[in-house]
Amino acid sequence: MQQVPRSTNIMGHCILALFVVVLGGENYSNAFDYFREKPSYVKSCKIYEPEFTKCSTESIQMLITQVAKGIPELEGIVRRLDPFIIDDIDFNQANTEAANLYAHLTNLTATGLSKLQIKESRVSKRDFGWLTTILVPKLRLEGHYQLNGRVLVLTLQGEGHMFIEIDDLAIVMRTKTKLIEKDGFTFYNITDLRAEIEIGNLRTQFDDLFGGNNKEIEKSTNESFNKNWQEFFEALRPLINETVERILQTFAASFMKSCKLSQPDLTKCSTEAIQKMIKEVIKGVPEFRDVIGSLDPLVLKDIAFKQDGAEAVNILIGLSTLIVKDLSKVQVLENRVQRNDFSFLLKLRMPELRLSGHYKLDGRILLLSLKTEEDVNITTLIKTDLFARDGYTFYNVTKVQNDINIGKLQAQFDNLFGGRNKELERSILTTINENWREFFEVLRPSTTNVVDQITFDLLHKICLLIPAKYFLEDIPTPKQLRGNISPNTL
Repeated sequence: MQQVPRSTNIMGHCILALFVVVLGGENYSNAFDYFREKPSYVKSCKIYEPEFTKCSTESIQMLITQVAKGIPELEGIVRRLDPFIIDDIDFNQANTEAANLYAHLTNLTATGLSKLQIKESRVSKRDFGWLTTILVPKLRLEGHYQLNGRVLVLTLQGEGHMFIEIDDLAIVMRTKTKLIEKDGFTFYNITDLRAEIEIGNLRTQFDDLFGGNNKEIEKSTNESFNKNWQEFFEALRPLINETVERILQTFAASFMKSCKLSQPDLTKCSTEAIQKMIKEVIKGVPEFRDVIGSLDPLVLKDIAFKQDGAEAVNILIGLSTLIVKDLSKVQVLENRVQRNDFSFLLKLRMPELRLSGHYKLDGRILLLSLKTEEDVNITTLIKTDLFARDGYTFYNVTKVQNDINIGKLQAQFDNLFGGRNKELERSILTTINENWREFFEVLRPSTTNVVDQITFDLLHKICLLIPAKYFLEDIPTPKQLRGNISPNTL
């Protein structure tokens, strides 16, 4: 009897509704690592058995059913399936004969995924990729929309509440995988995912189309869309398929996205990876909480703001119990990796930023409030050394240097001059706010120094928690780097 290799004994490849999570995958960090014993709801199959496809289909359906009920070990790794929360989706189909449309959907709630049915799950004997056929009998998507453009002859423009109901959503999903070894077990690592969809019926309602100024036109537009939904769906099919793939790929990944030094679009990949990590860290990664605490709001206990000996200013301010809000809105514009020393040049934008707390000036403890009302743009140079620990390569952040530019600043310092002269206090604050740019430039050295200290502390702690290969798969070891040896030649 032929012995089946361990890598072909398929157990628990799991397609979780509209997303895929590989149990024990190498690209996320969580307190739960992987199942060391087979759960009762995972059915094992053998790829060379005659009825393998039937067994595999039943196995995935069993797992989906259990995920919908809830698996304690996967809390914090796998999102709740029903209702399923999606932060945002962007549609952009430009300058085609059928459509020229931009849509931004936010605060989306999808219901009906708990009824998902796995119709068939085929596994390739050649490369162990999957061909999975999925049916969702009824899916409802509800949230907020922004629309601008045209589909066929119908003009769409507006912003407001919306819902989309789909009957008989059929998805054919093609998933490419790579087998990896970990602690004597073989795991799937998803490398690519493609999806094709068909639907049985579609109903939509977009409130406040055209600014809500003409309810008759709004009603007529919604009726036209629902009456002719098949034509509109076909016009938008390329965009819808692309968007579904993007959602599936997002759900298939963990909070870490890895890149390769050798790939041509390293900067694009690295930028997306850092944005993804920041987003998840701000949401809350259990392993980080005890090390860095919350990032939004970010609480800073004591900061010394000092600038002396300069021609323009001589000042010492002590800041305490400082609360920084709106860091969750940070946007990563670009992240460039230096291939010679693996330092980073990171460009960030924050649409707004709020700081509040206590300040101590001339021995008095008073209240302050700072708010940036337009973009804060920060370019950060992060210098690193590589070091080895427990068989992994880590970044050691050695220096952080920031260049800060802001669009507008609004300041409020309560009880200046002991609160004894409100007119003088108001006059000083008016002068600062009207001439904020000059004041900011005068205080730029000390401001930059404070930001450097804060970002260095955060980045240094985070990089000590995450192996460098989770950022760059083919990063050399410290020994390879010092010896100028390519990791691919060892």
